[in-house]
Amino acid sequence: MPGLFVSIHLRSSAMSAESKDVWLLKGIGGGALVLLLLVGAVVVLI
Repeated sequence: MPGLFVSIHLRSSAMSAESKDVWLLKGIGGGALVLLLLVGAVVVLI
């Protein structure tokens, strides 16, 4: 998981043209999506 945040941080640094607010929203949205996928996988396994 830490690698994901590192990649997001590196991408945000590379794309400094975009505002940090946009990247923050993208990061939160991506994290929420990953959590939903993990929960869905756990439910399927159970």
